[in-house]
Amino acid sequence: MKSIEIIACGGTIEKQYQPEDGTMGFAATTQIPQWLITARLHPECRVRVRTAHLIDSLDATDQHRQQLAGMVAASSADAVVVVHGTDTLTLSAAAVDAERRPRQTVVFVGAMIPAQVPNSDAMFNLGFALAACQLAEAGTHIAMGGRLLSHQKAFKNKDLARFDEMV
Repeated sequence: MKSIEIIACGGTIEKQYQPEDGTMGFAATTQIPQWLITARLHPECRVRVRTAHLIDSLDATDQHRQQLAGMVAASSADAVVVVHGTDTLTLSAAAVDAERRPRQTVVFVGAMIPAQVPNSDAMFNLGFALAACQLAEAGTHIAMGGRLLSHQKAFKNKDLARFDEMV
């Protein structure tokens, strides 16, 4: 079984309602460890969780992307899942791909609807990404909506609220 690391970057998937001001924002720490408990992962599926940053991906800068790329490259894990906002996910995937180790499998994942909101795609996408990172070949991929896409061809189709691939 591949060693797996999840790196949290925030994004819609992690947004929570903030009753103090009526906005969506981020908790002080990532919610991913709790999600993994809820998912009832098999004990042999050992996953390490780290946080790069918890921000809206529209606020991500080249410095954030370079920090993330450095974390992925320095990871000892065979497979890395990056939980990321969907708006700039492909930009970060390209930065990570340029720095990842040659035999490393990296899968980016996000959600169109926050995990906290009913009918969210978040948990399905995260579970799919965890499976994909164990089965996909080395490289950088995007796991959204039940599809594993090439980071080089994927784009966010805002009209249909999904990720597609350029032909």
